[in-house]
Amino acid sequence: MKKLLLFLIGIIPALLSGSMWSQETSFPYTESFEETFTLQNENFIPNWSGNFVDGIRIFQEDQFSKSGDHSLGLWPVVEEGEEEEEVEIFAQVRLDLTGMENVAANFWVATRATGAMKHVKLFMQVSTDGGLTFGSKLIMGSDRRGFNNVDSDFTEFIYALHPDAFDNSNVVLRFLTKGGARKGTVAKVLIDDVLIYAAESDIFPPIALEPKPISTDEIQIEFSEPVNNTALNISNYTLNSIPVEGWVEMSAEGDVVILHLSSPIEIGRYYELGISNVEDLAGNAMVPMTTDIIYNPLQGGLVITEIMYDEPPVGQRDDLEFIELYNATDKPIELGGLRIKGGITSGRLPEYTLEPGAYWVTAKNGIAFTDFFGIPAYEWHGANLSNDEPETIYIINTDHHSDVMIDLVTYGIGSPWPDGAAGGGYSMELCDASLDNNDPANWSDASLFAGTYKGYDIYASPGKSCCTSEILVDAGHDKIVYTGLPDKFSCTELSVMVSGGTPPYTYSWTSLPELSGPEVEVCPEITTTYTVRVTDAQGCSGIDEVTVLVSDISEKNKIELCYNEKTLSVPPAAVKAFLAKGAVIGACEDFSVTTISGDEIVNINIYPNPSAGPINLEFKPLFEGRASAEVFNLSGRKMSNLFTGDVLPDTNYSFELNTGNWPNGFYLFVVKTGGTTTSRQFIVRK
Repeated sequence: MKKLLLFLIGIIPALLSGSMWSQETSFPYTESFEETFTLQNENFIPNWSGNFVDGIRIFQEDQFSKSGDHSLGLWPVVEEGEEEEEVEIFAQVRLDLTGMENVAANFWVATRATGAMKHVKLFMQVSTDGGLTFGSKLIMGSDRRGFNNVDSDFTEFIYALHPDAFDNSNVVLRFLTKGGARKGTVAKVLIDDVLIYAAESDIFPPIALEPKPISTDEIQIEFSEPVNNTALNISNYTLNSIPVEGWVEMSAEGDVVILHLSSPIEIGRYYELGISNVEDLAGNAMVPMTTDIIYNPLQGGLVITEIMYDEPPVGQRDDLEFIELYNATDKPIELGGLRIKGGITSGRLPEYTLEPGAYWVTAKNGIAFTDFFGIPAYEWHGANLSNDEPETIYIINTDHHSDVMIDLVTYGIGSPWPDGAAGGGYSMELCDASLDNNDPANWSDASLFAGTYKGYDIYASPGKSCCTSEILVDAGHDKIVYTGLPDKFSCTELSVMVSGGTPPYTYSWTSLPELSGPEVEVCPEITTTYTVRVTDAQGCSGIDEVTVLVSDISEKNKIELCYNEKTLSVPPAAVKAFLAKGAVIGACEDFSVTTISGDEIVNINIYPNPSAGPINLEFKPLFEGRASAEVFNLSGRKMSNLFTGDVLPDTNYSFELNTGNWPNGFYLFVVKTGGTTTSRQFIVRK
């Protein structure tokens, strides 16, 4: 006889009433699953039923068995197109135990690996009302987490039924497997040679089922059968190997005790509960056991606020994937005992106190994440977040034994969700934790530049608030320095103006790793573009750049200087002497390049700037009259006469200038109209 538990989360059928299927009445009862299964039928062999008999999730295994040619297979996976994040598959047998006592099930279990190292759990349960309700689960397996995802030999297990099942005509014995979603992520469980029998006497020791704290000073322990007064001895219980102090209360049925603690346990802290020397009514002493317990009554206030699910390039391992949690309350939140599920499996979160307004991060690859972002992260257990279909992530309080859903987000890939998060190098951020985080309009691409990873720019702010105020950075106009002159002409000062964000600011200049601050002096030997990043107190940043053009004055035949309000053209060798007498490089202001503020008279636009070829020059006068438009280099030489004539108010005059054969350098676009001169600088750089 072989039929086991199949159960998909949330869909235990409104179960098997006693008249629907037959019951086994002949004992001892054996099942080796040799009879051909009826697929797509919950009642797949006589007396056995399951929730997904489809040849995949509940199936007749014909490659591996304990005896005979077949065994029963249970594989808790999601079928294609289903969206469940946790799967329970059960197979169960109906029993008429009238007149029988001391009943137990003996069976053999093996696993078949599916390629992913993830545990699968096998539980035993019994119903005494025909399957309408089931008692507590007892986990079977290689450790407290169940079975590893490996090929294993058949191992023998014994499960003693609760005395409520004795002399009962309406018993259902259930084999239940449980695993996370995504096909193939847990092992297949194989069951064979089931034997259900009645022992001559009670020879089975009691087992503690699912001990759990129900408050900070109460721990409830349910036993597999009634126990005697040994369970009332407080010295039979320890916490972290230290004897418990307090007193013990027992239920009227004798199978549940409550430890009343003199010293309360702490919320969100893991404890190791030890139980020993407890006997059943027949005097069988339990096998000493230890189990982890934790109490966390959290109901809400923890919010998912940032997700990176697909850093570039496409198709890589996405080692920077992370999920950020935020404490949106005014009190500390303990994370111990909580779990993150859905697209990932976090396992039980660590003992950690998250202060009000603070953030906490879990990541796919803790080492890669910390190396890149410079902050620690808790590493989740396997699996990547979805890059190509909607994904659900939720925080659940399973250790409170109430399945409290703390928070849940189901995000989509691309619009209307932030486009940059879909492989563009951006995380997506929720800036207002008081708003619905399932509304894509409440999420945006991160604006904080975090660095370059594998050649791609990454924007994310794990562990920080999102940037709600734009930081504007102005590094000023491009500059020019000269070689072949005194040192003071080969250097220039760069200065930055900042607005927005939250002071104080920090400054970082590319090409100047040893310098920081709003003002720096540079002495480039070749034309160089400097980028400055300004970061505020919240970690938000803005950038700007400025180019310093290097001009070698020694390569010129004549240099124009302004000396005593006259423009002179002198050989390079004479420049230093004139500069020492107060001359300045460049033509005097009356040499057609005078720059007088004329923003009220004419508007000028230049693009692209800098230019490597054609450049567009535009001006729009505000009044009618005569106007001229010309281009000069910084030595005062006229490079082009673009326009001379009458102009109309609020009319654009545009020109395309081919500078492809011009030397690299700075040039002036000069417009004269209405008795004023207005100029704007542009750069030719190839």
